[in-house]
Amino acid sequence: MNGLLYSQEEEQKARESLLRYYYSECMAHGTYILTVVIGIFTFLEVLGNVQFPNELWQKIVISLGLGLLSVIGFRFVVRTKLWGVMATDILCVKPMSTEDAADRLKARLWKGTTNITLLIRLQYACAALFKDNHKIWGFFDDFMRKLWFLLLLIVISFFGWFMLLVFDIVKIL
Repeated sequence: MNGLLYSQEEEQKARESLLRYYYSECMAHGTYILTVVIGIFTFLEVLGNVQFPNELWQKIVISLGLGLLSVIGFRFVVRTKLWGVMATDILCVKPMSTEDAADRLKARLWKGTTNITLLIRLQYACAALFKDNHKIWGFFDDFMRKLWFLLLLIVISFFGWFMLLVFDIVKIL
């Protein structure tokens, strides 16, 4: 393990490189949000030209399509928030100790990674600070990704049935 002390200049360069990375992730997710919005408008425009066998199929397709795009858009909004907060946190976080970073990297050490760099220590310290300060956003962390698919299915089905109900109420009125 690398237990060397780093100069302030090296630490500043590591912070700047992580800040650039977090900023690029934030910008990419902002672009994804715009893509989802364009996808929603495109989906609605294409629906006007599609002939459905009956009204029920039309309701199902609209509900599932809008539900899926809404869930994906929500995830991108949350991820944009995550990267923005991480970009702010990297400016004030203290690097994690080499031993703590090595504990987090145990799964990767057998692959030949034996050098715990300052960049890794800063990244893990920033992630730990984020998890401590923003517990509700922890849902989107790596260990919860398996539940993401379940949430996606639940929200799509809920939104789909909700939209069917709304269409029926509007039709009655």
